[in-house]
Amino acid sequence: MVNELTNVTRIGSLTLTGTTPAPATNVTVNGLAAQVYGDFAFARTNLGLLNGNNTFTNVAVNLYGGTTTNIFTANLPSNVSLSYDSNGNLTNDGIKCLSYDAENQLTNAIVSGQWKVDFIYDGLNRRRIERDYNWNGSAWLKTNEIHLIYDSYLLVQERDINNNVLVTYTRGLDLSGRLKGAGGVGGLLARTDTAGSVFYHADAVGNVTALMDVNQNIVGRYMYGAFGKLTGMWGTMAPANEMRFSSKPYNPFTDDYDYGFRRYRPDLQRWSNRDPIQEWGGINLFNFVANQPLNAIDFRGLQPIEPFEPIEIDPPEPTPDPYGYGPGGQVPRPMPTRNPGGFNGLGDINNEWNHLEPPEPGENNDCPQLSAAPPPPAPPRPPSPPLPPERGCSTCSVNTIPFQVTAPPKPAPPINWTPIIPFAPMLNNY
Repeated sequence: MVNELTNVTRIGSLTLTGTTPAPATNVTVNGLAAQVYGDFAFARTNLGLLNGNNTFTNVAVNLYGGTTTNIFTANLPSNVSLSYDSNGNLTNDGIKCLSYDAENQLTNAIVSGQWKVDFIYDGLNRRRIERDYNWNGSAWLKTNEIHLIYDSYLLVQERDINNNVLVTYTRGLDLSGRLKGAGGVGGLLARTDTAGSVFYHADAVGNVTALMDVNQNIVGRYMYGAFGKLTGMWGTMAPANEMRFSSKPYNPFTDDYDYGFRRYRPDLQRWSNRDPIQEWGGINLFNFVANQPLNAIDFRGLQPIEPFEPIEIDPPEPTPDPYGYGPGGQVPRPMPTRNPGGFNGLGDINNEWNHLEPPEPGENNDCPQLSAAPPPPAPPRPPSPPLPPERGCSTCSVNTIPFQVTAPPKPAPPINWTPIIPFAPMLNNY
C-alpha cells in the first residue's frame, strides 16, 4: 500500500546518554570514557552495536572515589520488518503484535509469553480504560487497570478500578491562547498525585521539557529529537510522568503517543495508521505534521497546523473608527432608528431589543450620543370626543348611550431617538 513503511534497517553506531544520581567526576560506558555535564547528564558516542541484544555497563565515579554501576540490555536488531492490515494499521513492529477495532483504534498490544495491554474506548474514540497483564507461565495475570477521565478530548484524571483518583492534570491556556484551541498542546500546568504536585515546563511547540516540584527543584527533564524520539530523560519523576512530547500521553508498552484519533510512533517518525480524514490532511497519510515538527503541531492526529503563529499577548493598537465614536472604536455601532414597524432593515431580530426604553438623563455619560439632553416629550394625546346626550329607556328608568362606531384616536407620533446597545455581538454584520 502507498506510503506504508515496511522495513527499517540500522547501520552505524549508537550514542548513549543518561544521568547519574549525584555529581560524578567521570563516567565510562563499556569501558569507554563519556562526556560529563553539569546537570548530572553524560553521553558516549560511537558505540558499536550487535544484531540483537546489546549490553551496556555504565560506571560513575564521584569526587571521593565512590563508584556506581548500572547494567542494562537492549534489543537492537539491525533489520526490522513491519506489517499492516488492509486498513493501513501497523500490526507488527518486529517486537509486538497490535490489534485494532472497526474504528482503527488500537485495542491490544502483546509480546507473546511476556506481557500484553488492552484498551477500551468510548463512542467519541477516547481511550477510557487500560488493562495491563503479565504472563505467569500458564495464564495472563492482570497487574494494573487505569480509568481515564476527560474534559472534551483533554485528559484530566487517572483513576483506579475503585474510582480512586491516582493522578490529576491541571491545565491552562494552550498554544492557541485558549483552553482547548490547540487541543491542550502546551497547556499543561501541574501533575498531582498522592505524593504532591509537580509543575510542567514546555518548549515553543508544546513539548514537555521539565518538571519542577513545589520547592523549585527540577525533578524531571526530557530531551527529544525533532520528531519526538526521546534522546534524554532524567529525574525521579521523569519515568512516572506520561505527558511528554506535544503534551500528549506516552504509553511505555506500545511505545507511542495517543493523539486521540491516531497514535504516533516517534521511533518510526510516523503515525501507526492512515489519516482518518484521508488526503484532506495531506497526500501522505502517514507522515507527521507534513515533516515540519519544529513549526507545526497536530493536536488530534488529523491535520497539521502550521506554521504556528506566536500568541499575541498585548492588545492591538487602536484602529480608526469608521463610526466616529472615539479612538479604537470602543463604543459599538448604533442600532437603526426605532419606528412603529420595528428596526429598519433588520426586522424583529430580538424582542428584548425591540422594546428598549430610552435612558434617563445623565446616564451613559461616557457615550456622547446618550449623554446629550433627552428628546422632547411626545405631544399630548388629543382629548376624546364628548359622549352623546343621554336618553331614557321607554320601559325602564335606566339611562343608555346609543351604540355607534367611531374611529380610534390617532397614535402618538414616533419617538425619534437612536438607542446604542452596550454590547450586541449578534448584530455585527448589518
